[in-house]
Amino acid sequence: LVHEIIKDSNNNLWVQAIALNALQEAAEAFLVNVLKVTVNLSAIHAKRVTI
Repeated sequence: LVHEIIKDSNNNLWVQAIALNALQEAAEAFLVNVLKVTVNLSAIHAKRVTI
């Protein structure tokens, strides 16, 4: 996704592999957290004890 955005921006930009890895780690951590919260709220709403 980052490569596509940079390519579409028509700028001659380069991104280091370590920067892409950092973005991927942050995005994965964010999504895992969002999914955990969503699952927990769904379980509470359904009056379930376990997930």
